[in-house]
Amino acid sequence: MNVKPSHDRKEESIEEKTRWFRSLPLAERMEMLCSFTDLALTINPKLQDVSRSFQKHDVKYLVIGGIATILHGVPRATFALDILIETTRDNVQHLLDALLDAGFGTASLTTAGDLLAENCRLSKLTHAK
Repeated sequence: MNVKPSHDRKEESIEEKTRWFRSLPLAERMEMLCSFTDLALTINPKLQDVSRSFQKHDVKYLVIGGIATILHGVPRATFALDILIETTRDNVQHLLDALLDAGFGTASLTTAGDLLAENCRLSKLTHAK
């Protein structure tokens, strides 16, 4: 996809960039999001493996963070995948299984029960195959 800016945004403030981005039709914003996602997957194909593994293991989750803000009209390039999961024992176990299946060996260092008991935040899981 070739998204061409309608003007030079190098000198604009973040507020001006946000106003410009929000002025775009939703379809154009979605196209930009897909481009950012494609770029992120090109740079880090592991994200693609994680997404497939989440689907395979029926993980119930929402994408939040930078990618979600793009959908709400805030221009942002991000390569991080932030998620919010349903906090049931079964779903947390599905998440751990999916991460292991995708090659994130650090998921084996904990259990679903431990995560639920600690109310912890999963962050920066390291790929260790």
